[in-house]
Amino acid sequence: MTKSNTRPSSSSRASSSARGRHGRQARSRTSAPLYAGSPKTQGPHGGHVGNIAGLGGIGVSHAKAEDAHTLFNVAGLVAADSPRRRGGASGNTGDIGTTGPVSPTSRTQPIVSRRAFLAGAVGAGAVAVVAAGGMFLADRASKQAGDNVATLQVPDTAVAPTSGMTMLDDYRERMEVVGDWELPYGSLVWATDDEVAACLVPAEGASPLTKAVLLALGSGETTEVLGGAVGQDEGYEIYDVRATTAGVVWVEADILDGVWRVYGAPLDAASFALGEPALLDEGETALWETPTIGIVSDQAFWQVLPQPDGDASTEDSLLKVHRFGDAGSQVWYRSHGRMATPPYSCEDAVVITPRVDASGIYYQLVRIDSNSGDVTDTLTLPGSMKPLEAGYGATGFAFSFDAWYDYGGGIANIGTYTPTTNPNGSTDAYSQASWVCFDRSPTAPPAWCGDYFMVKGRSNVVGVDIGAGQTFALPVEDGADTYGEYLATTGRRNTTVTYANVNYTPLSGETVKRCKVKVWQPVVGGAAAADQDAEGSEPAEDANGASGAEDGGTGNGGQDDGSSTGAGSQDAEGGGSNGGGAEA
Repeated sequence: MTKSNTRPSSSSRASSSARGRHGRQARSRTSAPLYAGSPKTQGPHGGHVGNIAGLGGIGVSHAKAEDAHTLFNVAGLVAADSPRRRGGASGNTGDIGTTGPVSPTSRTQPIVSRRAFLAGAVGAGAVAVVAAGGMFLADRASKQAGDNVATLQVPDTAVAPTSGMTMLDDYRERMEVVGDWELPYGSLVWATDDEVAACLVPAEGASPLTKAVLLALGSGETTEVLGGAVGQDEGYEIYDVRATTAGVVWVEADILDGVWRVYGAPLDAASFALGEPALLDEGETALWETPTIGIVSDQAFWQVLPQPDGDASTEDSLLKVHRFGDAGSQVWYRSHGRMATPPYSCEDAVVITPRVDASGIYYQLVRIDSNSGDVTDTLTLPGSMKPLEAGYGATGFAFSFDAWYDYGGGIANIGTYTPTTNPNGSTDAYSQASWVCFDRSPTAPPAWCGDYFMVKGRSNVVGVDIGAGQTFALPVEDGADTYGEYLATTGRRNTTVTYANVNYTPLSGETVKRCKVKVWQPVVGGAAAADQDAEGSEPAEDANGASGAEDGGTGNGGQDDGSSTGAGSQDAEGGGSNGGGAEA
């Protein structure tokens, strides 16, 4: 069932004042196809939870916009399945780290690279900003600490790779589907709330390109809350959105004029009626990357980073916050260097990765309580080790690397890492912990479904039962795009949301083109009593990336020279896979 609480897409409420600031008139423009749906030959949906199309999140300075697009890389950034080896723990650019939490401060409103916007819009129809990996030079005189930094030290013997764990033959021993919903093909989904998911859905015409829709996870009911950008008449489009039952935060951008805006609005939890949008921030792409966004309860978060080669390159990186209904916003954290990852939404906190106050390069994982603004947990990585994603859940911090390092001990390899239990302490406490590593190229931020650690592999979403030393893989929809099933959830939740964009023609001859969204929950007391009701799912892959054959054959694959034999039989009637599990 679909209902509409749509805000006017050509709003005179905000556009008139915006025209006064920027002096532009409404105009018509030719729009590229959107993948919220790029063609499969150009790669799948192109974004991680931090932002669609990975805005500012990957940090590769030498990428070319014309390179081939990949899953987290619609602007041609180096893909997660193209690992690199890094070295040089002692590299020093003269950068300064973080000053930490700050009081509200006034500053020039930020303003993403026109090149990056155009690359995303033309290639995958989504905003993408090429985040440069090199750090900018900051004022040495403001340095507050030297390089005597306590960093995470994990020996090889303290890390258990998931490839060495037992793979369950049937995922239904651990998880069951409690919601199976459909959206238009090409939709993007983010689940940062137990009851609702934010969806960026392709519009039917050339303008607007996208609209914002809320999906009730329990009923499958959809509500259109934004039929287009607030600034649509000025050339703006919606490029990113997050939601809870308390409010919605979204990013609009005009890729031709190189400007962006962040909006927020309260939400009625019962009717999903959107309140009056408030302009929270705006900036120019020549100076500031498009913000990555997050949301926790009734608070919107966005992260503003200076362009590394722009006139604002020596400005601080900021984490900003706005409580829905309040008149203004605040700066909650200031970093004297570029933050490594997008903000990560937990159930009661936000996670960021600022720079440590030191002359070298050290990234610190920081958990900030969303109610008080207090820092409640920190973890500092070894020098120059830059995470691709960072999160927080049942076992404490989690982080991932998309490159090997020639130092770092047990955390030197590609993969997603988390302790086996929450150390609830400092970096030293994390150094004493035992760790688990999903030793495959990371392609999404991790999450927790109850106590299960959930990660995204090459095709499947994989669950890790850390206590039992077992893994299981959720099946992939038949005809899914190359990225397979995607993990939409962040934080620790009671359920996990996955989705897949499906475009194929079965033997019946009728083309299936849709976005399939599934809501999963842990099975209570053993395997699910009933088979999953679905039209069919592809078999999962084994621990080294090999796909189980439908006839129970073997498949070889994996990372580097690893290989494994995985058997799997596709249950077309039940719509699930009874075979192989986790994959690369």
